[in-house]
Amino acid sequence: MQFGDVEGVRASFDEVERIISNKKGEEGVRVLNLASRNKALMYMVEKDYVSALREYEGCIERDGWDLVAINNKVLCLMYLRDLSGSIKVLERVPTVAWR
Repeated sequence: MQFGDVEGVRASFDEVERIISNKKGEEGVRVLNLASRNKALMYMVEKDYVSALREYEGCIERDGWDLVAINNKVLCLMYLRDLSGSIKVLERVPTVAWR
């Protein structure tokens, strides 16, 4: 991502999503989540935490063990001043996942 070129980044993510939409199975989920997590970071740079939260929730729906998405969802909720929501997310994560 080039500093200040958010529209260029947005176009790149659209292209990547088009390319990976044909992937199936575990590999498809992994690649789609990678793209979605990075797209969410773009939203966070723009301070659009609601859109970032939506991307992270999509990642978690596809893979409930996506710890990066879970962690960043908690951060988004904190930025949105929803501390009770962030605590609920953390309480649902099995402790074995953090070891």
